[in-house]
Amino acid sequence: MQTPGGNMKYEISKNEVHRILTSANVLNTMNGGMVESQISVVRNLHEYHVKVTAPGISEEHLKVEIVEKHLIVSHQLEFELQDGKKVVVPHVLAACPLSLDIDHSRITADYNDGLLEVRLPLSDFTSGYRREINITKD
Repeated sequence: MQTPGGNMKYEISKNEVHRILTSANVLNTMNGGMVESQISVVRNLHEYHVKVTAPGISEEHLKVEIVEKHLIVSHQLEFELQDGKKVVVPHVLAACPLSLDIDHSRITADYNDGLLEVRLPLSDFTSGYRREINITKD
């Protein structure tokens, strides 16, 4: 179909566009390129829920850690130099600042079909914690 300006306009379904873009990502990855991770952070009443796509990365190669006040999701990239030596460098997929209201001891992570889900439960202090403090005389 030709538009009034002379440009071609193609009618294509959303599913077809998704298929083409997915194919481009696969070909890019096969040819040594990388697909960028997608990150989603949602807070509900009980936790932060972080989702990170990690296409083509196996669970064994993913690393989830807390560094200072950040949640870091990474994996190792290995390169071979011209002299045959191998160099391993970290590739950060996600770096999220952590809020002070997170219970660090209860953080969990699950990985399935290229999607990493990290749950960061809120501490008791965010759910209406109340305590009366006695005042003593010196």
